[in-house]
Amino acid sequence: MRKTIHFILGLVLVIATSMGFAASGSEVSQKCLPEALVLSEKARNLNYAQVSQVSYIVEEKYPAKHLLREVTAKLSAQGWKPLDYDPLNPTNKSINMHHWTSFLDATQGPDDIKVDQWMGWFDNSNGSRLLLGLRYLNRFSGGAGAKTVRVFLSHKSSASHDSFRW
Repeated sequence: MRKTIHFILGLVLVIATSMGFAASGSEVSQKCLPEALVLSEKARNLNYAQVSQVSYIVEEKYPAKHLLREVTAKLSAQGWKPLDYDPLNPTNKSINMHHWTSFLDATQGPDDIKVDQWMGWFDNSNGSRLLLGLRYLNRFSGGAGAKTVRVFLSHKSSASHDSFRW
């Protein structure tokens, strides 16, 4: 059951990442983005969806300790606090938030892909919420391990909580 939930959460992250990002970093001014959409110093291939989501990649070996420290420190400095539950499914206490989980994704072709995923929700004093997700994709057919982490941040103001649906 727990792996199924993580797979579903991962699938949501993939769908949100692949469907919503139409503008590249050069087309959207960072001045109009929420401050919570923090970028790593090493971010590349920036993609934005409207003004509430950003994704990018960073080259860092699993488990991205430096990246997680960098991004969560920036969020903490802005007043964001980690939530220990999933606001989209608050009654399910078995979901691990702010921890790495792994699952196999057989939807991407003939070879299974091992997905290592970290997801965490954050809340701030004005009631806004932020979802931070990191993913490594690694084919089991070979390779020395994942080195590219995909980062996704989605921000919702307190006024739009009820519309935080994928």
